[in-house]
Amino acid sequence: MVSVPWVSGPCADPRFPALAGEWAVGCSTLWVNRAQNLRTGEQLELEHASKHVAAGAGWVYGAPGVWELGAEAALRREGVLPLHGEPQMATDGEWVALATADDLQVGRIFGNTRQHAGPAPAPWYRPAVAGGRVAWVTHEGDSEDIWLLDIEARQATVLADGPGHERHVALSTTHVAWIEDDAVVLKPLDGAAVRYPADAHTARGLSLDGDVVCWEQWNGTDIDVACSDGVRIERPGHQRNPSRHGELLLVVEDGQALLWHPPVGPHGACERGNSSCDSVEP
Repeated sequence: MVSVPWVSGPCADPRFPALAGEWAVGCSTLWVNRAQNLRTGEQLELEHASKHVAAGAGWVYGAPGVWELGAEAALRREGVLPLHGEPQMATDGEWVALATADDLQVGRIFGNTRQHAGPAPAPWYRPAVAGGRVAWVTHEGDSEDIWLLDIEARQATVLADGPGHERHVALSTTHVAWIEDDAVVLKPLDGAAVRYPADAHTARGLSLDGDVVCWEQWNGTDIDVACSDGVRIERPGHQRNPSRHGELLLVVEDGQALLWHPPVGPHGACERGNSSCDSVEP
């Protein structure tokens, strides 16, 4: 495990630090204002930090505008889809999904039109967006369900509507995942679901990268991280906020962003002995 102190300051949004592609995005103040490339070690200060953002695929979207990571993190305002209030939101670098108490809204990052869809989201859960689709959680009575929208077709269908609570949805271009009361569920968009028995009641969300889902798992004493490809992080204390991108897995432990299996070799940022990454005892 290697710590990433550049993004390990306290964040008002407990979902950060998190990955946006190969970038770790986090805080030095309470607002999201920093990013670090975990392959090259490049560190960026985000101009006009924001308290409320969505990060994904090398982009950060928020009220001030949008930052393209790796492009000197210059803030772009012109032509960016306006953000009003503080809805739950997600981005894949092309689309932005906004979950309000009234409806689901989706639009291109660089655009000024929104598509509205229903039923209304449960506004305490983030939506997920990838590959021209949006997934979100609804709430009615004692039930929470998962819905899926094909953006171009403007067609929304219910994906999971069991008697319990299907929640914390995540989406990739090929798969969708969510948490149930006693399992994490991973489903190909065109296939049958696979259930991973788990006590994930402490989870703040899921991370889905392609066909690999990672989640927080209560072990009876503290919180560990588990992934569907067999990766486990089981250390003393709580490991939280798993965020996966290929072989990169970022977690948070005692307020520090920790990188599992950091890249090595001639382009590995964490082998050079610089201050961008610090060794942590396994």
